[in-house]
Amino acid sequence: MDLGISLLGFIVGVLVGMTGIGSGSVMTPILILAGVRPTVAVASDLVYAAITKGVGAVQHLRQGTVHLPLVFYLSLGSVPAGLLGAKLFSELERGFGPALDAWVTKAVAVLLILLAALTLFDLLRARSSRSQRPPLPWTGAVKLLTVLVGVGIGLLVSFTSIGSGSIVAALLLYLYRLPINQVVGSDIVQAVFLAGAAGLAHAAGGRVDSGLVVSLLVGSIPGVLVGSALCPRMPVRALRGAVAMAILYAGVRLL
Repeated sequence: MDLGISLLGFIVGVLVGMTGIGSGSVMTPILILAGVRPTVAVASDLVYAAITKGVGAVQHLRQGTVHLPLVFYLSLGSVPAGLLGAKLFSELERGFGPALDAWVTKAVAVLLILLAALTLFDLLRARSSRSQRPPLPWTGAVKLLTVLVGVGIGLLVSFTSIGSGSIVAALLLYLYRLPINQVVGSDIVQAVFLAGAAGLAHAAGGRVDSGLVVSLLVGSIPGVLVGSALCPRMPVRALRGAVAMAILYAGVRLL
């Protein structure tokens, strides 16, 4: 077990519990920059994220900060798409070999920069402009849209491990206009199903480093418990801003 990796897991776990962001968008680029093969970093992070966010999901469900219908319809699209994405990933790996690592790294870098820009844009907007808009009505059309959004997120997460937290959090803020605590809680719960399905599919393809996952979990499980408990009491906007700057830096470094 690597104590340095466990400490990293604790820090990221706290961020995940408080903001819903941190697993794919922070952990994956750190692992790649540390020398872990990109395809292994993506697959291992998905397994790690599913377990870590599972602990946080229990805490948020107890606190009542989860929009359960939204989680259900997102998962209805994202879980099958995540499984399909892992299968396509295996086919591409057989076809392109080591060259796939370079493409994964570039895809991760571009996504990180876009996510950081989106998060910072949201934080710079006037707080009153969002608070004046009512939540999106929960109609049949919205449910169908949610399933289709889940499909897109599932495919993206299978290839990069990014999106189950960061992109979904942005969608919950912009499209569904949920309160910030529900954004974090719903984001974490749906990520458990998506990352779990995609992670298991990648593990079946032999791309998961179990030792790396265990070292991360030793720190992340207590970290996410601490972060989830602190979420209702912390200045989440400031924390999301700090995480966004770290994500932007990681994306630039990967490019």
